[in-house]
Amino acid sequence: MTMTSKGQYLQTTMNESDPAWNLNPAIVDANAVTVDPAVLLEGYRFILTFMAEEGIDSPLNGGGVTAAEWYAENEDQIREIYRGDVRKAVVEEEGRHFVLTESHWQGAEKYGGAYSYVYDPSRPRLLSRVIRPTNVWQVDSDALSVAVKADVSYEMVVLPKPGTTEELVQPTNGFMTYSAALEPDGKWRIEGYDHDIKTTEAW
Repeated sequence: MTMTSKGQYLQTTMNESDPAWNLNPAIVDANAVTVDPAVLLEGYRFILTFMAEEGIDSPLNGGGVTAAEWYAENEDQIREIYRGDVRKAVVEEEGRHFVLTESHWQGAEKYGGAYSYVYDPSRPRLLSRVIRPTNVWQVDSDALSVAVKADVSYEMVVLPKPGTTEELVQPTNGFMTYSAALEPDGKWRIEGYDHDIKTTEAW
């Protein structure tokens, strides 16, 4: 259960039944085949989980928490040497979004402040989600670092337009890339990202 200023919702994550959970050797670049397979799989799954939970379904997506609140909650998932860049992307909104927010529609004057995802403690905001990894490679870094690029497609449930009762669907398609490094304390942490995403308004 995830708490936000707009209400509670069931935040989605990855699970073992998702086709993407098991790493397909065919998408692993030659420069990563020398990485211990168990370690590579661990990093791959960390990135996919971050992509699903925070990249796509973060409480920051929709403005249910402030950027500063999100950063404070997730700072430990980011490499220390990279935190300044992430803080600029998230808190100061410089450059591409580190996590998707779509908050420019939510509460915008254009919609009279009524455009919002559905927040319900008994269900997710996501109607559907497909993450299809297309490439995995080793990143040139001062630590063991891997990157995952994936095509993503998902639909978010949006409140009905004023005066109507039918919930609507906001579709998003594109690709997301995150890289993560294995640090001396045994934890994986995000150290890079790139996205190209297109979202279509539900209203």
